[in-house]
Amino acid sequence: MQTIPQIDSMRPVQFNSEAGQYFGTPKEFWGFRTPPSSDPPKIIAQRFLKANADMLGLHPRLEGLSEKPRVLNGLGAIHVVYRQYYRRYPVHKGFVTVHIDNFGRVYMCKCRAVPENRLPTRELFKWTESAIKAAAIRALSRRELRLQCGHKQLPQEIRIHSCKKQWFLDGGHLRPVWRIRLYCSKPKESWTLFFRADTKSVRLLEYFNGILLGPRQSGVTTSGARRQRSNWADGVGLVFTPNPVITTGRHEGLLETKTEVFEEDGKQYFQTSLKSKVKAPPFSAYHLVRLPELDPREKGKLVGKRVDVRVSKGNRIVGEVIRPRKDNLKGADFKYPTYRFMRFAGDQGFEEVMAYYYVDAAIQWLEKLGYTNSRYLFQTVGYVTEKVGDGKTKRRLAARAKPKKVVINVYHTHEDDAFYEPRTKQLYFGTGQISELEDAETLLHEFGHALQDHICNGFGATPQAAAMGEGFGDYFAASFCYDLKPEAWRPTVMSWDGILYGIERNENVTRGDDDARSIAFPPSLRRLDEPRTFEDFDAKLDCHHNGEIWAATLWDIREALGREMADKIIIDSHFELSTHTNFRRGARAIIHADENLSGGVNYQTLAQIFARRKINHYGQVQEAQEV
Repeated sequence: MQTIPQIDSMRPVQFNSEAGQYFGTPKEFWGFRTPPSSDPPKIIAQRFLKANADMLGLHPRLEGLSEKPRVLNGLGAIHVVYRQYYRRYPVHKGFVTVHIDNFGRVYMCKCRAVPENRLPTRELFKWTESAIKAAAIRALSRRELRLQCGHKQLPQEIRIHSCKKQWFLDGGHLRPVWRIRLYCSKPKESWTLFFRADTKSVRLLEYFNGILLGPRQSGVTTSGARRQRSNWADGVGLVFTPNPVITTGRHEGLLETKTEVFEEDGKQYFQTSLKSKVKAPPFSAYHLVRLPELDPREKGKLVGKRVDVRVSKGNRIVGEVIRPRKDNLKGADFKYPTYRFMRFAGDQGFEEVMAYYYVDAAIQWLEKLGYTNSRYLFQTVGYVTEKVGDGKTKRRLAARAKPKKVVINVYHTHEDDAFYEPRTKQLYFGTGQISELEDAETLLHEFGHALQDHICNGFGATPQAAAMGEGFGDYFAASFCYDLKPEAWRPTVMSWDGILYGIERNENVTRGDDDARSIAFPPSLRRLDEPRTFEDFDAKLDCHHNGEIWAATLWDIREALGREMADKIIIDSHFELSTHTNFRRGARAIIHADENLSGGVNYQTLAQIFARRKINHYGQVQEAQEV
C-alpha cells in the first residue's frame, strides 16, 4: 500500500522565486521537486496548493479557484491550470498553474491570482452592455489609438463577438470591467477591449490586437503512427517540395525581372523591382505524393482524419476516382490510392493539395514525437446534455476532450496575406502575386501559430511573446523542410513566397547597405542563422524582425541536439508558458522540458546557447531536491 505524502511534505524548503509586482506574493517559484506520487494530477495539485496557500495568498480551502481545473498533458509533464473567480466573474489573467512531472513530483508553480486579502469588498457595474458596445466601436475608430498600434487604415465591417463582465487588475487594484471582443475584416484585425464599469464615464482601460499576422506582413516524409482504421481512402497529388526555388535549385528562371536604376552618393545602382512578374514553375518542380487517410464519406474532397481543407471562394476540388473501393473487409490495408488530384500551380485546387499534404504530414510528425491520445495537441472540449428532472436539461462540459481536425481556408483573399485566427482556430491563406500556399514553409509557419495557440490559448500578447511566436513559426517550417533543401538553403525560410523581398535585400547587401539583414545568397524572406542577440531586441520594431532572435536561438538548439530531441523540448516547453511570456521564461521552460524528458543531460549545451544569445534563463537550475 502506497504511503500518501502528508501536507507538510508538499511545502518546498529551498526554491527560486520571482516576486509579484503588487502584492509581495511569489508569482512563480521553482527549483524543487516534491516527493513522487501516483495520485491523479488534480489531487496532487490540490494538495500542493493547500500546503502553500498562505505563501500564495490563497484561501485555505482554495475558494475562488475553479472546481474543475484544466489538465494539459505534455510529453514530460502534466500541467494543472486553475482559474480565479470572484463573485461569479472571472479575473483577467487570474490563473494558478501547478506543473507536475511524470513521476508525480511538483517542480514549479505559477500564481497570477489576486490574494484573498486584496479582493474588493463590493462590485459595481454601472454601464449597460449596449452602452459598452457603442463605446467600443467608437474607440476602435479613433485615429490616435490606431496610430499607436501602427495601423493607419480605419476599420470597416466591425463585428462584435462577445461582451462579458470580468475583473481586471489595474495598478494593484481589482476593477470591475466589461471585456468586449470585436473583429473587422478590412483590415483583418481582432481586438479585445476592457472598459471600466465603475466610473462615471466610459473609460478604456486596456486593449489588445490579437490576430496573428502572416509572414509577409512585416520528399517530406510523413512518418508517424500507423493507421488504426482501415476505412480511410487514399489519394495522390502534385506538390512542391517545399517550393519551386528549392526543387529547381535556382530562382533566376522563375522571374521576369524588371530592373530599376537609381543613383545614391554619386553612384548608379540597379535594383530588381518588386513589380517583377512570376513565371510558371517548370514540370520538374513538382513531385507526386500520397495523400493519406481521406474520408470516403466526403466523396473525393480533401477532408481526412486530421485535416479539413475548405475553400472561402469557389468550389472545392474533387478528386478523380482511379480505384473504386470494392473491399469492405475489416482490418484490410488498402495500399493503393483511390482519388487523383492532378493540378498545377495556378490551377484551381493546387493550393488545396499543398495544404492537405503538409499539414497532415506535420501532425503525423507530432504523433511520432508522442503527442497522441490524451496528449494529442488539437482537441476540442464539447458539451453534453443531461437531464436534471422535471423534464429540464442542463449542458455541461464533457469530461474528455475530443480530437478535432485542423481547418484550412484557401483562397480567402486576393491580397498577399496568410494568418491564423485564434477565435475560429482556423488557418486562412490568400493568393497575392505569389500564392501563399505555393510555398510549404509559409503554410508550416502559420501551422506553428496554430500549434502554439492550442497549447497556450492566446499566445503572443506582449512584444516578446509575439516575437517568440514568429520565431517559432520560422523554426518549425525550416526544421520540417530541413532534409529537402541543399545545405546553403537550410537556414532560410520562404524562399519562394518571399523571393522578391529576398532579392531586394540581397542587392542592398551587395551595395553595402547597413540596414540589410541577410547575406547575398540565397534570397529568402528571413533567415535563422542571424548573429543577433537579445540585446538587439527592440519592442518598437516589428515582431517578425524581433522574432529572428528567437528563431536563431531555436535553430542553434536543433543544430546541437538534432531534430527529434529539439522539437520535443521546444514544443513541450510551451505548456509552461503563458500568453504574456518573455524570452527569459521561454529559455527556462526549455531547460525544464529537457530536465523532464532527458534528465537534464543537455543542460550545459542549452545554457551555452542561451548565454551566446544573451538570454538570461534565471541562472543555474537547482538539482531536484526531495523536500
